[in-house]
Amino acid sequence: MTRSRLLGIAALLIAAPLAIVAAFLVLYTETYELRAGEGSRSYEYTSWVVTAVGSPEGTIVGGYPLVGVPVVVAASLLVLGAVRAGALWARLTALGGAALLLGSAWTTGHHVLAAFGDETPVANLDVELGPAMPLFGVACVLALAGALLVQQWPARAAEPDVAVVHRVDGADDDTPPFGIPVVDPAADEPHVR
Repeated sequence: MTRSRLLGIAALLIAAPLAIVAAFLVLYTETYELRAGEGSRSYEYTSWVVTAVGSPEGTIVGGYPLVGVPVVVAASLLVLGAVRAGALWARLTALGGAALLLGSAWTTGHHVLAAFGDETPVANLDVELGPAMPLFGVACVLALAGALLVQQWPARAAEPDVAVVHRVDGADDDTPPFGIPVVDPAADEPHVR
């Protein structure tokens, strides 16, 4: 097993748990400061649920399985691809897991960016980024690097030590030696000098 493949397997095995941990951490927190002087309300968003902050026992406001399930599936594919990295199907599985993780992080990133642009007429909205997004970024970089490193790339052809001359047998009248036919105005046909 090559050194690059071992590095790829290690990167895949590190990326998978990082992605799962990121799925359970806070993506972002929204705090609504009500303009009527009624106080504020905060909500924490993870890849699985939306939780009201400060309420008794962290009341779950609603389910939010935006990327929770695909991240777990992607992590499973990364581990499966790392464990059996010698087989073609496992290398393709690792590549598919990295692609699924990248797609999940891309979708989550767009959702978080959309939260920063929200405005409400009845409250001032403050959005704070959580620790999950940077961890998703690190997991994606490791997963992509690992999936590329475990692939079996074709060996590069050796450079010849001497000059290589390609010769065309037979008459090569279509193209003159220097590529430009010389035309003699007195003759009916062009000829090459």
